[in-house]
Amino acid sequence: MELIRQPQLWVWLVLCVSTLTSCGGGEGGGSPSEGGGSPSGEQAELIPTLAEDSNPSGPRVDLAGRDYFPLNAGDSWVFTGSQGGTLTRRVANVRSDGSVVVEERDSGTGTVSSASYMRTPEGLVAHDPAGAQRSLPELYRVLPSIVEYPTPFYPVGGARRVVRQGNAKLDFDGDGKNDFYQFTFEQVFQGFKDRVVMGQTIGTAHFSSTAVATVQGSSGPAVIQTVTTQEDVYFAAGVGPVILERSARRSTGEWLLPPSTYSLQQATVNGMEVSFDDEPPIVAGDRTISLTHTALVYDRLRNVYYASLPSSVVPYGNRIAKIDPVTGVVSYSSSAIGSEPSTIAISADGMMMYVGISGAGDVARLSLPSLTLLDRVKLPQDSRLRQTYADSISVSPTDPSVIAVALASSGISPRHAGVALIRGGVIEPRRTQAHTGSNIIRFGTDGETIYGYNTETSEFGLRRIRVVADGLEEQLVVRTRPGPSSLDVSPLGILAGRQNYSQPNLELMGTLGQEGGCIYALTGKRIVCGGNYGSSQLAVFDATTHAQLGSLAVQEIDNVRAILVAGSRGQVAVSRGTAIQFIDDPQLD
Repeated sequence: MELIRQPQLWVWLVLCVSTLTSCGGGEGGGSPSEGGGSPSGEQAELIPTLAEDSNPSGPRVDLAGRDYFPLNAGDSWVFTGSQGGTLTRRVANVRSDGSVVVEERDSGTGTVSSASYMRTPEGLVAHDPAGAQRSLPELYRVLPSIVEYPTPFYPVGGARRVVRQGNAKLDFDGDGKNDFYQFTFEQVFQGFKDRVVMGQTIGTAHFSSTAVATVQGSSGPAVIQTVTTQEDVYFAAGVGPVILERSARRSTGEWLLPPSTYSLQQATVNGMEVSFDDEPPIVAGDRTISLTHTALVYDRLRNVYYASLPSSVVPYGNRIAKIDPVTGVVSYSSSAIGSEPSTIAISADGMMMYVGISGAGDVARLSLPSLTLLDRVKLPQDSRLRQTYADSISVSPTDPSVIAVALASSGISPRHAGVALIRGGVIEPRRTQAHTGSNIIRFGTDGETIYGYNTETSEFGLRRIRVVADGLEEQLVVRTRPGPSSLDVSPLGILAGRQNYSQPNLELMGTLGQEGGCIYALTGKRIVCGGNYGSSQLAVFDATTHAQLGSLAVQEIDNVRAILVAGSRGQVAVSRGTAIQFIDDPQLD
């Protein structure tokens, strides 16, 4: 038991790298010689030296405020194993340098394990994950620690991978030559899942991890052994691990640990006994910020929101605010970008922001993330020679230099003045008709179609507009039911108010059972709808079946309709003009 020093994911790897015979099935054996080097001169690399770290691209999921990995002095967790026995996990020591020793005792397998962890800005770091410091110092030299659970979480479904391999500089098989090693670690954040824990259904964050250790004898492929360990862990906010699914297997097919599930039976975290009997809904009510703003948009690349601020916000009027949804910290563009900034749109590549400047009738283009003003385009005058302004802006998903602008005129009703196309800062001559048209616009997923929604007149028309060589051409109009002023587009369809239509034919696929405007959550699998004025509930629907899955509590503000903005995976922002509330919930996954 002396060699087993790491938590269960790593236990069997420690045995594998300790001695070749420990992995089973190999020839030779015995303790490794520490003489190093080959007496016969230069040695061929059976496993070439490699150090590789790769992380998935895309916006990360920042939920640090939920504390999925508590490690406080006195914390303990007791699990019941599917193979029998009890697994006890506890914080055995909190050192002066901030590192934490976690011990596990599994009565079913007879193993005792421990490891040292450290919280860092990168996440939860495990010291010596392969247990190689004593048995394989060359691996320890190149991998003294690993980020076992990164924060913020990487995008759902993306695999991060760590590889270390090369000359072990030790002789495991006793032939007078150095042997070789390979260590790989791969992890996928699987998203948020509901699991039954201690008799209650709770939301969890699910991680899948696979670690593989190989020892290659210098005599060739006949003397090679590999152990693969797999672990799926489900973490509950403020509690830590609640379900562990583990296995370990030799390359010979022999199970070192057959697939086993460990379910939480009791826990004490931060001095409190854990109970899920009265688990409240996961609502980030403490992450509501007061900020008077005109429009709100989410930056998927950087996991931040931007808001346009009217001139009345002293001293930051006429600027763009950047909001961290986790900390609630607000920062501002270095200078004003124009009089009364309003509607905002961000290019698909995350490098450009377009902002309507209502006071001047311009569209400003800013670089991201610096919020530096690059240029401005003056919008056309209407038929009565009034200066138009941007009612809505949408950026082509295929070309960040192409935008569509729904024009509006002040002082008349209806205010709509047509939809214009701007290519590379130049307004194309052909635009759609004024009066009855598209107050809200969104590019379709093909980049060649624009969808518009009339929110001013009783027609409530949903429009399909085609991008042509000299501008835009309206092709189809479908009358919708009266409803709230909202429009959203995803590969699954088009949401106009609370009706869901198909692309590109505008066929009605379903109506959501909620009065407020609706949006697609980030993954497109869920639809979120607001309530009536002053409502304190949002509704969550399946995007395919339109069945309601649940509801979310929100801050109630009298006589103000909630405008919803999809944030990171599992998150939605609720904008009410003077405040923004950030809600995280597994229902939004």
